[in-house]
Amino acid sequence: MKIELSVATSEEHQALSNRKGAIKLDTINLLAPLEAFRPGEEGEEAQDDNRPMLAFSKEGLGAHGAYEDTVGERDMFAPGVMPAEFSFLLDYPMNNAALVHVSGGPDEGFSAAKLLEIIREAYQGIYLSEEGEDPAPASQQFGELVILNRPQTQGIFGIWGHGIADLAVEQIEIYRLDNGRYTMDVFIGS
Repeated sequence: MKIELSVATSEEHQALSNRKGAIKLDTINLLAPLEAFRPGEEGEEAQDDNRPMLAFSKEGLGAHGAYEDTVGERDMFAPGVMPAEFSFLLDYPMNNAALVHVSGGPDEGFSAAKLLEIIREAYQGIYLSEEGEDPAPASQQFGELVILNRPQTQGIFGIWGHGIADLAVEQIEIYRLDNGRYTMDVFIGS
């Protein structure tokens, strides 16, 4: 599998954001902190780095607590949620949206758990490209005033306000566009 990151051009942003003629294939409701989620392979236990707030459910968030391979009818490791090649945008918390292109996936397609891993890896790549090995401070001080938001980076994405540890995936919507390409909307909370 290969994950490519770049700043989305206005044409790419429009192409992936335009829902005219698109078919919504699936909605995955969840709560998955980006720094905590480490999916295991099928049959292995996922690692949550002592952050228990991780739950999957097709209908709402369900019970928070231990990671489960299935909640309700959704098997997070079942293949075929997304095809082996697709593109999507990440734009929070950034001034310039990132275009993420994924290729070389399995013939049977990606599972929901693998999509979360892809999102996490994309965010790690974005933050690493902006900060290098030295993360920005978690807050800013202006005289006696302390603002609990990190300073904006000066890189190509312009990350503002939140470190990666502040972010969690809350929902993924999967679409087949009218040109036959696949994309997903990733809803990130902080």
